[in-house]
Order: sequence, then C-alpha cells, then structure tokens
Amino acid sequence: MTSEFEKANHLPLKFYINIGKVEPKVSMIDTNIQFKNDLINMGYDVKFELFKSGHDYWYWGETIANGLIFLLGKNNC
Repeated sequence: MTSEFEKANHLPLKFYINIGKVEPKVSMIDTNIQFKNDLINMGYDVKFELFKSGHDYWYWGETIANGLIFLLGKNNC
C-alpha cells in the first residue's frame, strides 16, 4: 500500500494506526510500523499506538476513542 501513497498527490490526510502487541503474526506489527514510518517520511500526520492486546473487540473499544479524537478533533467527538 505504501507504493500507492508514494505515487499519489499528497493530500491533507491524517492517519491513526494501532495494533496489538499480542497479534498472532509478528509480521503484522512490523508491517504497520513500516507503514507508519513511510507515511511520516511522506509528510503525513500520523498517530501510532501499540496496545497491550490482540485483534479483538475489547481492544477496539479501548482505542477507538483515541483514533476519533485524533482524526476529528476533541470538539467534534
């Protein structure tokens, strides 16, 4: 996906990326960290969180507010 962003015109986008430390595949964590770094290097505003959980509803419930506040702003949530 990073190569697609490199080809596209830079847009005023913000990215919220989070992933659990207990993901079943370490490559998922590495891939998300690399994607975050690539976006930052391309000048995008990125918030990245590594959370102590896996890929489950509890994890999403605990972190979705962080993403919405970052993406929409505190006054819009």
